[in-house]
Amino acid sequence: MKKVKILLLSGFLGAGKTTTALRLISHVERKGLSAVYIANDQGSLLIDTEMGEGKGIVTRQVGNGCFCCRFEDLIEAVQGLIAEKQPDVIIAEAVGSCTDLVSTVIRPLKKYYGAQLEVLPFPVVLDGNRYADMQRLLGTRLNYLFTKQIEDAQIIGLSKSDSIPDDDRAAFIAALHQQYPAKPVITYSSQTGDGIAEFADALIFTPQLSADTLTPLEIDYETYGAAEADMAWVDISLDLTANDRLIAPDVWIRTCLENLRSAPSLSNRVIGHIKIALGNGVTLTKASLVDIHKEIQFDERCCDPAEACVALINARAEGQPAEIYAIVEAAVKHTASLTESQVIFREHNAFSPGMPTPVHRILQD
Repeated sequence: MKKVKILLLSGFLGAGKTTTALRLISHVERKGLSAVYIANDQGSLLIDTEMGEGKGIVTRQVGNGCFCCRFEDLIEAVQGLIAEKQPDVIIAEAVGSCTDLVSTVIRPLKKYYGAQLEVLPFPVVLDGNRYADMQRLLGTRLNYLFTKQIEDAQIIGLSKSDSIPDDDRAAFIAALHQQYPAKPVITYSSQTGDGIAEFADALIFTPQLSADTLTPLEIDYETYGAAEADMAWVDISLDLTANDRLIAPDVWIRTCLENLRSAPSLSNRVIGHIKIALGNGVTLTKASLVDIHKEIQFDERCCDPAEACVALINARAEGQPAEIYAIVEAAVKHTASLTESQVIFREHNAFSPGMPTPVHRILQD
């Protein structure tokens, strides 16, 4: 029986993993193969799942914990997709606060499901601007987590290379090669798709590296767990209805994210990402903020006004959950006032991830 290829994507919050995964799937399908997507998060209300489904991609979600701690759920999703869709390729995107995936996900996949799955080379998706920011946080727990994600992987995918000036990009790539000499660096744009074919070749079609050569990560789980707990997870689902003027989804999202970007209480925090998606059953508009000093990025955009929308917000930021929730809630209410829309809070979660407790951790072959 032909093995199904499975690609695990790692990388910090806001690195562009979801956009990368969906770009890779589109490229794989243009090459005549079938591909499916598994999203992952510490919570259960996930915009990434909507993004995959909104593009017509067969999507599953492993929620309420990372792949390593929800390994049985990952396997259930994988086997369900194989039984239902018989895909050639599965792309599984790990939550951005997780690391040590070689020992807790890749090796268990190979050991227990190697007859069914071909585990592909293991990349980390890296935002160069985030890397520079993290170097200013040397010695912190979040920097430790960020660095361990890079150390764990075989290949570095520089996902937003087009956002780095040409002269700075060459120097940055040289610095990466010096720090991680054994890891190839592949540049591409997750937004435009430029370079995604080369990334797909290195990972899926003509890989020069093998997951067989991956080695266990040396990591202190106490520091790793504390780093995850430094981040707050806030998920909110909303119903929006228009008053005197219709709701323009892109305007509503930009207004809310601009309000958050200018919030003094977020100015000195690490923002993993703040994603907002608005849908009306026909169209989906989605944008994200990953740095208060950077532009808001729209991944999907619709300007058509609507009488009503459903909104979903995923915020990942350094701080206490109640504090981050209050900041997001205030921004939503302020945006509703500015846009003359009514808002109903349907569901929300606010928490910090617990200590990682992998189902498997295989340190020796």
